[in-house]
Amino acid sequence: MDKVIINTTSDDTYDMKRYKARAIIKNEDDKIYIMNMNDSFNLPGGTFEDGENPDITIRRELEEELGLTNISPKPFKEFWFYHDNFPLDDGKDSNKSLNIIYVYLLNINSKDIGNSNFTDYEISLNDKVEVFTIEEVID
Repeated sequence: MDKVIINTTSDDTYDMKRYKARAIIKNEDDKIYIMNMNDSFNLPGGTFEDGENPDITIRRELEEELGLTNISPKPFKEFWFYHDNFPLDDGKDSNKSLNIIYVYLLNINSKDIGNSNFTDYEISLNDKVEVFTIEEVID
C-alpha cells in the first residue's frame, strides 16, 4: 500500500498514534456509501481493536456498519497525518496525534448490504449509512 503523508508537525512528535481502516465502497449504480455521524461525514470503517491489522479491522467494521460479509476489499492508500489538537473520547482534552488511515476499495452489489450493528457509542452519535452519487460527494 502506498503511503501518503498529508502534513507533519513542526517537531514531528506526537502523544499517541491512532490507527484506522476505511473503505471507498461503490455499488452497481456507481453510488458511494458514506457514514453520516451526526452530520459529520466519513468513509465507512473505524479504529483498530486490540491485536487487529488493517485487513481485519476493515472487514469487521464493514460487517458492523453495513452488514457486509465474505468481502475482499482491495488495499488502496495509507494516509498519515498529524493533528495538533485531536479531541479525546471525553471531549474535553486534546493532544498531538499521528493518524494512520488505511483506505481500501470495494465494489459491491447493493443487495449484499445487510443490517447494521452499531455500537452504543455510534448509536449515541446518530450514525447512519447514506448513499450518494459521485457528483453529490464532490459537491
